[in-house]
Amino acid sequence: MKKVVWSLLAGLIVLAAAGAGYGGSGSTSVSLQVTVVPRFSYVVSGEPATLTITDADAESGSKAVSRGAVVTVDTNVPNGFILRVQAAKSAVFTSVRVLVKGGPSFVVPEGGYMEVHLPFTGANPEVRELSFHFTLSPGVLPGSHPWPLTVSAHPV
Repeated sequence: MKKVVWSLLAGLIVLAAAGAGYGGSGSTSVSLQVTVVPRFSYVVSGEPATLTITDADAESGSKAVSRGAVVTVDTNVPNGFILRVQAAKSAVFTSVRVLVKGGPSFVVPEGGYMEVHLPFTGANPEVRELSFHFTLSPGVLPGSHPWPLTVSAHPV
């Protein structure tokens, strides 16, 4: 794609120079419009397979997962992207606070979802680390439970 654009520009410059080379005075104007096709893909990595509740977690009523997921977004869309966190219906927790490292935090209720706009920082790829703080349901039993969150992203 870059070769095509550069070849087109070089050709226009040669044509403009050739037109000016016939003597006399004159001017040449060239108008060029380029459309960049939007590109967007993402990968979510590092999510635990299970949510493990210890006796201490059950007693305190909360569970922190400091390195819950890493979202890597490859995009050329300058408006940023939407991060979506969906929580499964579960008897284990009532809500989860999602913390985006260097960004916002927001609460997702059990069985619900939340979408938040994250601005484009200019980095490519965009890498966002997420941590989670679960508010556990009263009477939850210690043990391993299926991971209750689904993280995704889409362009604005």
